[in-house]
Amino acid sequence: VEEWRISLAVNLRFFDRTSEAALWEESRLTGDVTYFALGSSAESEASALERAVTDVARRVVERTVESW
Repeated sequence: VEEWRISLAVNLRFFDRTSEAALWEESRLTGDVTYFALGSSAESEASALERAVTDVARRVVERTVESW
């Protein structure tokens, strides 16, 4: 069994398009996943990367709506 981790970090800045004021900014917002490269639960790196992107997207939504 071989376990790997993918971490995807992004720098984000959200603006109000009307006033051009920054609503929030975050450096190194990270999404990460672990996956197995071998064995019965094996997953491709591309598939794991998609899950990491989904994790980042979920965190962006959470960060955006947390103050509502």
